Amino acid sequence: MTTCAKTGFLTAEYKINSLAPTIGDAIEAVGYVLKSGRAPTVCQLEVCGFQDSRRTVVGNGWPTLIRLNTPEQ
Repeated sequence: MTTCAKTGFLTAEYKINSLAPTIGDAIEAVGYVLKSGRAPTVCQLEVCGFQDSRRTVVGNGWPTLIRLNTPEQ
């Protein structure tokens, strides 16, 4: 089993869309792994702004990563 401590990642592609201006009291970004395997690892992210208890999606993206296993020491 591969652990994060023994694994590195290389960015193959990174796409992000700005959907609205980021105005508010706080910003939150949440990312999810959609598919992880030997190669590639496909993710999805969503960026939200919060103002007066109202949540607005201001951006989203789809990074694609390649997993690199580091040699055992």
